[in-house]
Amino acid sequence: MGFPEAASDPPSHLYPQPIQLKLHQLFIFSVPVLLSIILFLLSFLFYLKRRSRAAASASTSPSLELPRTTAGHSYYLEPTHYVRIEY
Repeated sequence: MGFPEAASDPPSHLYPQPIQLKLHQLFIFSVPVLLSIILFLLSFLFYLKRRSRAAASASTSPSLELPRTTAGHSYYLEPTHYVRIEY
């Protein structure tokens, strides 16, 4: 009443060597590609979030742009015209 003995030793690998090599090459190739795609998507999401915040703050608050200076005069860019400020 013991355990039945196997007629032959079990194979050391589940798949043959050529298939293992192909799987290994596929894994080595796919990991960097997938990580690159994930990083690209994350950076794009952060870009969209920052852009939507900037659009929301621009619509609720006045513009905080620095003036453009030319030969002692400052020009603030407004939607329809330039305003000249002399020192």
